[in-house]
Amino acid sequence: MKKILIISPTGGYAGIDVCLETLVCEMDKTKYIPIVVFPKDAILKPKFEEMGIICYELPINWWFPVGFSGNDLLHVLPTLREKVDPLINIIKDNTIDIVLSNTSVCYDGAIAAAICNVPHLFFIHAQYTSNIYTDMQQETREFLYMLMGKLSYKVICCSKLLHDFMCQYTDNSMYIYNGVDVEKFKYKKRILGDQDSLNMVCVGHYNANKQQDFVLRALKILKEIRPELIRRVTFTMIGPGEPVYQKMLKNMVKEYRLEKQVVFEGFRDDIYNYLGNFNLYINSSITENLPMSVIEAMSCGMPVLGTPNDGTLQLIQEGKTGYITNSPEIMANRIIYLIDHPKMVENMSEQGRKRAESCFSDQQYVRNFEKVFDGVDSSCSKGCHFADFVGGFYESIVGKSLSKYPKKKVLVLYPLQAMATYYIAAKIPLDYLVERDLVEYNSVTPQQFKVEDMEDADVIYCLRYYDDFAYGVLRAAKKINKPFVWFIDDNYSALKIENNNVIHKQFTNELYERMYKESSAVVVNSGSLYHFGRQFTDNIFRLPTYQVNNDTLIKNFEREKGTLTIGFMGTLMRDSDFDCVVPALQRIIKEYGSRICVEFIGYCPKELKEYNHVKTFDFMDDYNEFRKFFASRKWDIGLGPLKDTEFNRSKTNNKYREYSSFHVAGIFSNMATYNYCVQDGINGLLVKNTEDAWYYAIKKLLDNTTLRETIAENAWGDIKKNYSIEKFAKALMNVFCRYHTGSKEIQDFIYPSLVGMRSALSGETSFPRAYDPEMLCFSKAIIKPRKYKVFCESPAVRMIGILFGQEVPSKGTVTIKVYTGRHLLRSITKTIKELDFSYWNYFDVDCIYCAAGKVLTVEISAEYTKGMIGVFEDRSKRSFWYKVFNKLGFPLKGMDTLMIDFRS
Repeated sequence: MKKILIISPTGGYAGIDVCLETLVCEMDKTKYIPIVVFPKDAILKPKFEEMGIICYELPINWWFPVGFSGNDLLHVLPTLREKVDPLINIIKDNTIDIVLSNTSVCYDGAIAAAICNVPHLFFIHAQYTSNIYTDMQQETREFLYMLMGKLSYKVICCSKLLHDFMCQYTDNSMYIYNGVDVEKFKYKKRILGDQDSLNMVCVGHYNANKQQDFVLRALKILKEIRPELIRRVTFTMIGPGEPVYQKMLKNMVKEYRLEKQVVFEGFRDDIYNYLGNFNLYINSSITENLPMSVIEAMSCGMPVLGTPNDGTLQLIQEGKTGYITNSPEIMANRIIYLIDHPKMVENMSEQGRKRAESCFSDQQYVRNFEKVFDGVDSSCSKGCHFADFVGGFYESIVGKSLSKYPKKKVLVLYPLQAMATYYIAAKIPLDYLVERDLVEYNSVTPQQFKVEDMEDADVIYCLRYYDDFAYGVLRAAKKINKPFVWFIDDNYSALKIENNNVIHKQFTNELYERMYKESSAVVVNSGSLYHFGRQFTDNIFRLPTYQVNNDTLIKNFEREKGTLTIGFMGTLMRDSDFDCVVPALQRIIKEYGSRICVEFIGYCPKELKEYNHVKTFDFMDDYNEFRKFFASRKWDIGLGPLKDTEFNRSKTNNKYREYSSFHVAGIFSNMATYNYCVQDGINGLLVKNTEDAWYYAIKKLLDNTTLRETIAENAWGDIKKNYSIEKFAKALMNVFCRYHTGSKEIQDFIYPSLVGMRSALSGETSFPRAYDPEMLCFSKAIIKPRKYKVFCESPAVRMIGILFGQEVPSKGTVTIKVYTGRHLLRSITKTIKELDFSYWNYFDVDCIYCAAGKVLTVEISAEYTKGMIGVFEDRSKRSFWYKVFNKLGFPLKGMDTLMIDFRS
């Protein structure tokens, strides 16, 4: 079965949400497991959860809201980590096979999938159209379309016309028509009697793109040319409204005196029943790709009048299922025609239903998606090289080097009974930060705690405590405005102890939950605990796990030949985890005898303590001493059994990391704690919690030396590559610093080379006439016309300056052309002999009038009789974009930054 993670950036009930609902509800659950990520308060989330579908709620924001411009990327990028990191964790925790982003308004899922090397699908419903994204520049649109293709296995378009458009930018586009449950939208043939009303309806937001004012103008014209018919016409608008636009519509209704004809409705969730009250559907949108509302209208038997957008052009068959109306005048005449020819309404009603059934049914829609899912496997991902690049690029954007963080004084509050946690979560990473002069810290137990210590600290870092004392420190810290960061690594609302027995069940633990709610920040390592904590606070951070480097302890590491050692390390109260393992080990001990040894550090099942081949060792508080001791044991096989409980799912993969770092091949329960990081048979074995499964897994590693050693080597390589302490320390430092960070410092979190992009996107660039040679980069020779997108600060330009260079003396001519959009403004030709190769060359362009910040295209071409020339580009502006495009394999057209000087 394939697990499909579907990311929905919308939480309402628009057409794209209906598409999502149809796909999730009707896909074959014996072949696919849908897991859905919603923004907060999504309407569909309760319905999906009732169906048993796993749903996550995350702060998914649109990258490209209405009015987006290139400069708005600077607001998106600093918040990228808090949106992408949780998706990365969901992908890993659930071992996702395919990620599907529903719509193209955010790229969080695409980035997360690329980093995890999981195939990604974009399901797009629209272009970044100029009438909606009025401030988005054309080169930004083109870049986003190309990026969409590069990050995806397939870009799935909702219509053929959208697919044809996307083929300009990517070679992996396809289309799947939207579908509706045609049976749900009950068909009723529309029959219009001689005196019956023509009840028209449209469904959608009240906004300028939906263009409901177009219909009001048509009704005004109808009233003027056939006043006797207006009483037989009604027009109902259904949907949520943009207040300003809706107010304008109401003013128009009042002005045209159409109060009796026009009805304003709000959002309705019974639309499939309500449409039976109408006999003509209107779609007046400027841009649509394949509107669900039109398909729904055809399904229930309504003719459609539509404006000529891409969607209606594909859906409406002129004269058979409806009409395309290019103007209010034409729409008015079509309404009159249908009233005068009621038989047309009846015929179009039948034809529309047939077309919906044959081309746009939900069964076809879902089956087509399933064909795509079936065709995707792990080999369809972009590969480790691509994943590493996107991961590195992501880190460079959302992070900053440790040296950029301000120094902090940290007070660590830790319990003596949790020394391993203290070492792993505090001492080791804080010592790492001390070496880099980023932290001073003081560690105290409750018995050592002094109020003065807290007053002197910048941050209080509390480990695992959630008793009255810890809560009192939290409250005291808040009173003196000190950040209280709470590290917790177990879900104590899922572990109850009664009569010294552990009971795994969910119950209310009020103090534990208050710690989540009132801490300045909560730090966890596991996905399960992160999602548990999010119901109490948004200030929860899942930090990456790491592993201490044990290379010095295993230097010249060699196991003694002969006896093979199986081992387990862990704390007390693990009996339920060993329910299946104990009888499996008893069989192994009986079968292998003196050829094996079984060792337990800390916990040992009482049933095994008396066996001759079983050794037990006490739990060791000192983590460093434990590591030395563990290295000396030279285990061959490590056991990681966990009963699949809510409490255990909150644990991290600690045993996998520890075993692997000492070259021990591990066997682990096949559950969320381990199956996101362990690939069965590659870097460990995953087993069901049954006696036979554990017995045969242990036997398999005992009998197969090559497999055992290969697993150990692969796991050790995974630890070296993916579990660095720097990532954990950096993430922890980021949490410490976020509570004393002003807006300027937040901007400085952005990757330094984005400063160049800030200027390029916002139009703030100003090149001095005197230039620093260190800023310059000589381009390749100009062989064919080269276009540059440049920003113009001045509203009137009379001269432009360009820096040329040559490696050998050259002869010929150079031509400079200046465009706004596709419109050619000026064309200047000079001989190469006239150019100055040591300073600015100014070209008289008469006068170009343009708004400040306008994007101009400067095209440079040359014809040679000898040699070749190039131009100088701005190195500081170039580095960010060139890194992206060169690595991703994008064409560089229009993305270089030309050294240019505008003069008024």
